[in-house]
Amino acid sequence: MEDLLKKTYQLMSDLLAYPEEIDREEVELAVAELARPLAETAGDEAAQLLADFACESKTITVGDYIETLELNPKCPLYLGCYVCEGGPDGPKRRQFMCDMIDIYQFHGLRLDGREHPDFLPVVLECLWYSLDAEDLRPRVKLIHEYVMPAVPKLEAELQKIDSPYAKLVRALRAVLEFDLEIMLKEEASNAVSA
Repeated sequence: MEDLLKKTYQLMSDLLAYPEEIDREEVELAVAELARPLAETAGDEAAQLLADFACESKTITVGDYIETLELNPKCPLYLGCYVCEGGPDGPKRRQFMCDMIDIYQFHGLRLDGREHPDFLPVVLECLWYSLDAEDLRPRVKLIHEYVMPAVPKLEAELQKIDSPYAKLVRALRAVLEFDLEIMLKEEASNAVSA
């Protein structure tokens, strides 16, 4: 299960790169490899949306990417923008990012300063990196308190502008729900056996 989630989060992170940086052959192979196991675990919708987005992403230009996700974007990939009042530089977002950094550091991840901790590809990297953690609580907290409140809002904004990225974010939401469900079951099982 960890391997499936790891590969899925990696693929989703890769698909959020600049269009010219995406290795289409690698994406097609990954989608084909993940389709069936993802459908069997996280659901048909997640697998189909991921496959649909991977196909549609071939037509996304750098201009589309920048207009949608960067440089005064319609839908920034910074999760704090969707859940923190006071704007992108407000104290609530700064605290939001500091809390995320604490979780990353718990898992041994260090940011290099090039990207904010609430940047969705960074979050996805932490999610795949932390899959083998013994203490699930920080990972559960990251998904439950920081990622899941923002992802539906990002998805809604992408849907408003009819962006193909809405499919990728909806697939991500399904995978996150599945991931969280697995961890909560594991925590409950550990509590019963303790």
